[in-house]
Amino acid sequence: MNIAVIRRECGFSSGGAERYCAGVVHGLSARGHHVTVIADSMEPAVRAQAGSRVKFIRAAMSGRGSLMKNMSFFMSVQQVLFKERFDLVYGLSRVMAADVLRISDPLHAAWLDLGYPRGMFSMFRRFMPRHGSLLSIERKSISNARMVLTNSRMVAEQVRHYYSISEDRITTIYNGFDPARFYPVEQGKKKALRAELGLPEDSKLVLWAGTNLDRKGLGPLIQALGDFAAEHKFYLIAAGPDSLGHLEDEAFRAGIEERIILRGYVEDMAPLYQASDLFVLPTRYDPFANTCLEAAASGVPVITTRFNGSGEIIAKAAPWLVVESADAEALSGALSRFFAMSTDERVALGRELAAVSAPCTWEHHIDQLMEVFDSMHVDPAPVESIYIRKHGDENG
Repeated sequence: MNIAVIRRECGFSSGGAERYCAGVVHGLSARGHHVTVIADSMEPAVRAQAGSRVKFIRAAMSGRGSLMKNMSFFMSVQQVLFKERFDLVYGLSRVMAADVLRISDPLHAAWLDLGYPRGMFSMFRRFMPRHGSLLSIERKSISNARMVLTNSRMVAEQVRHYYSISEDRITTIYNGFDPARFYPVEQGKKKALRAELGLPEDSKLVLWAGTNLDRKGLGPLIQALGDFAAEHKFYLIAAGPDSLGHLEDEAFRAGIEERIILRGYVEDMAPLYQASDLFVLPTRYDPFANTCLEAAASGVPVITTRFNGSGEIIAKAAPWLVVESADAEALSGALSRFFAMSTDERVALGRELAAVSAPCTWEHHIDQLMEVFDSMHVDPAPVESIYIRKHGDENG
């Protein structure tokens, strides 16, 4: 098949959705498909790894702020698709005419309810120009897609709730991990990794990862850990940020400012997962946080919230690991249970998490994705004719 993959940026060194784009390009090209990446930018490593079957067409973003960038990319992609011919269009960003549209970013309609403080003003937020425009683009993208692909049942329910999409137009496929990189290690190896980090052998290592400190819940985690500072010896590694910013005062009030280690951007997270006793991501909203899947596959207990799609996998091992809300009180209950566990109990829990995550390999994800593509029996007509069938010939 000649497949177009659309994402604003595509690369291995960016965020989760951008790395997914790079991975799917490699996976599809490895199966013998010709892949055209339509993006504002693509890292050279994507083409170098995927080979000659990959082509890049730029759809430029312009302007400042998320609204202008989203709208300009939306329009640029339309212009590309009018000119090019593909067997299937796989959209990883909001686009007008995708055969399969994957909800890679937080669904904006859901984010307005989950990511902002509730109050009298919240009901009017949807009518603000920025949010209204993003909702309009999202609505057009979803309504015009032949199939909507979600990476969790949570997001599938949100799409049905906010956009009244029938069940036969929604498919859920969990994200995948690379088992060659993320796997459990024995306690001896874990101790060696901890020593490389300069951590005392008798301390526990809690790991958090992200760049958006507020959405990913670093503040509530710092608050909650403060409750255990007197009784337990632990360190918190934050992978992603170079500074705590406005959370420095929170760390000082919690009394754990000297126990927080900032790692900045980490290219290879595998050694950090394997060195850790616990991974915590108290996110306010994530369609599917890959970090939780990778940590679980590495045999590390994971605490997250019910607003994280990957929590659906974590809950299979132990429902108490998925807390009701991204606040310190909810986290304290789960952390208390974790700190009360013996080393053997923690190891057993990690093994159970590795077992429930084992089916979610990257290869299995590509297998499922190809089943969706093959089932659609795509008519290899020019994309322009798809537009005309959907919207009519504007020139009469």
